[in-house]
Amino acid sequence: LLLSGVFKQIFPPVAPKSPVDILGHLALIRMGVVSVLVFRRLPGVGFGFIPSRLDWIAGVKNFAYFLPLMLALAIGMGFARPRAVDWSTVVPVSVGTFLAFLWVVALSEELFFRGLLLPLFMKLFSHRWAGLVATSVVFGLCHLSFRQFPNWEFALLAGVAGLFYGRAFLETQSIRAAMVTHALTVTTWRVFLA
Repeated sequence: LLLSGVFKQIFPPVAPKSPVDILGHLALIRMGVVSVLVFRRLPGVGFGFIPSRLDWIAGVKNFAYFLPLMLALAIGMGFARPRAVDWSTVVPVSVGTFLAFLWVVALSEELFFRGLLLPLFMKLFSHRWAGLVATSVVFGLCHLSFRQFPNWEFALLAGVAGLFYGRAFLETQSIRAAMVTHALTVTTWRVFLA
């Protein structure tokens, strides 16, 4: 549904720079959460809005592992470059960006990819790391439409990032750890890279 762009047709913008298609995304998140937690009752998802101490440790650690690789790939491919930063606003902008991505984008994507697909792929392939790689490939491919289609550079970066999001999940059996890694990655990207 997200890749099809159907929410842009259902929820047309109310003003030129005021898209409201996020309402469809939020409804989809709610439906997914209810489906997974109430109807399917998947064990080991570790769903929640507030990361625990262990979630923070695993999330920050996996972000730290991914950061040098992300910078090397993004800048090396010419996909991104360092951005001029207004240091007087960097803390509030970073905190706001982090929380927005933690509780909307990272929550929905991690619930689906790490909470649902990763355990299914691990069971299908009978191997933890094969499941992680397969989930990361699918995660990367779902990012092909970012800005323009096909965006292979972004799909590659998202796929590699998915490996680290998955590692955080596997360490804690909690999507909240993966959410932390994911939100830190996006915040770094949005605040410090152009």
